[in-house]
Amino acid sequence: MTTWAHYTGQRRETKNGGIHYISSKDNGEKWSELVTLNTRDFNNACSVPMRELFDGTWVYPTYHQANHEAFGFLYFSKDKGKTWSDPIYVGQREGKYLPAEMDVIQLKNGDILAALRGDIKRDHKMHFAVSKDQGKTWSKVYSAGYQDHCPHVARLSNGAIVLTYRAFTDDLTAESGYTGLRISYDEGKTCQGPYLIDKFCGAYASTVELADKSLLITYYEEGNQSAVRVIRINAPKQTNKTWNYANPVPLKRLTF
Repeated sequence: MTTWAHYTGQRRETKNGGIHYISSKDNGEKWSELVTLNTRDFNNACSVPMRELFDGTWVYPTYHQANHEAFGFLYFSKDKGKTWSDPIYVGQREGKYLPAEMDVIQLKNGDILAALRGDIKRDHKMHFAVSKDQGKTWSKVYSAGYQDHCPHVARLSNGAIVLTYRAFTDDLTAESGYTGLRISYDEGKTCQGPYLIDKFCGAYASTVELADKSLLITYYEEGNQSAVRVIRINAPKQTNKTWNYANPVPLKRLTF
C-alpha cells in the first residue's frame, strides 16, 4: 500500500491536491488505479502508511493544517478500501496547534494510540490521544513532554513499539533538530530515549524490522536538493537508565 498527498501549488491552504492511495496484491508487481478520498471542506495531507487493525479494518491517518488550526483526521474502511467512513477528528478545538503528521498503532488491549506532531513556534509539544472503541471516539490530547515532528510508529517482534521522528535538543529552536528514535516497552505509557539516528535534521523517518531483527530506517534530508538516507541499526535494549533529551544517545550503525 502506498499513500500520499500532493499540492497543486505552493500555498497548501488554497491549492490542496487531495489525499490518495494505490494498492498492490502481488508484492508491488502491479498496482491499482489511483483512489482519492473526499476530504470535503478541509484540505488534508498524509505522512505515514495506511494501518490495519486486528479485525482487518483499514485506518488512513491524515491531518489538516491551516493558519488558525491544525489537528488530525482518520478515515476507516471495513471493506478493504471499497468504501470509507466519514472523517473522525483528533485534537480539534482543544486549544493546541497540532499540524498533526499523525500516526496510529493498535495496542495489545485493543485500544488505538495516536501520536500527533507538535508545533515548535507555539511551543506545543507532540501529543497523544487514545481511542477505546475502535477509533469512533477519542480522548482529549495529552502532551508527550517533548517536541516531535512527523512521528512514525512500528511494532517489533518482541512487542516493543518504536517511534522515529524529527527530534530536537532544544524544543524552542528549530535549528537544534536531528533524526531521533524512542522505544516503548510498556505499550506507550513511557518512551525510552531519546536516541540519535542522525545528526542531520531528517524528516519523515520510517522503520521496518528485518528478518535478522535489525531495524531499517529511511528518512529524507529536507530542503533544496535533499536526498533520501537509509541506515540499519539494532533496536535499543530495555534499560532503567534515563538521560536528558538535550543529549540523545547515538545508535551504532550496522553495515549492509
